[in-house]
Amino acid sequence: MKTIKRKPGRMRRAVRSVAVLLCVLAAYVVLSDMKLTPRAAIRMGEQYYGIYEPTRTVAMQRMRIGWQNYRVYLTAGENSLYCGAARLTPSGWDIIFMGDAISCADGESVHVGNWCPGFNKIIGQEIVFGRVDDPDIALLTIEEWGGRDWTKPGCENEKLRRLRTVTVEEFIEDGGCRYFLLDAREREENARSYAAEKGVLHITGYDAMHREILHREIEIGANSLL
Repeated sequence: MKTIKRKPGRMRRAVRSVAVLLCVLAAYVVLSDMKLTPRAAIRMGEQYYGIYEPTRTVAMQRMRIGWQNYRVYLTAGENSLYCGAARLTPSGWDIIFMGDAISCADGESVHVGNWCPGFNKIIGQEIVFGRVDDPDIALLTIEEWGGRDWTKPGCENEKLRRLRTVTVEEFIEDGGCRYFLLDAREREENARSYAAEKGVLHITGYDAMHREILHREIEIGANSLL
């Protein structure tokens, strides 16, 4: 007796089509290194700097970098800090210019990093981030001496100076430490078209009575993980 084969119903065909699409999407994700979440993209930036220890997100702020909006993340490990920006593209989440990372393994009570996202050196955009381990510090000032004036290529001006203040309200409490993540442009009245690629950071900490209890100098880039 001849068996009559039934055609698959609409529901079965729809399920099969969805399964095929999911398989194609999975293959694309694997082959294109597409990141499905912003945190996965940030993790790629961490590993670029050799950070393979477990990290956690301390802060995330939406900032405008150049002409696009990004999610700027500050992540922390036991001995490292990473700052990077992620944005959603047609092929998934991606990061720009790999961000920046600093080491926190030198035993100091204050760690500061500054990141100029690539082409934004031209317009002077700079993101300042760091960690404060001393509980007595209520106010932190960060001064930059030196730098490079990008309106005059090749010209270094040792008199360039920018001042930022981090108040106790801007500290982010997490895991027994305090962190900060600031768009430096918002803290300057007279923005200059330069970025501090070279120079020294002068860091001064004050207690609640505004008495100086810490002073440290860091050569820009000296504590970077690259």
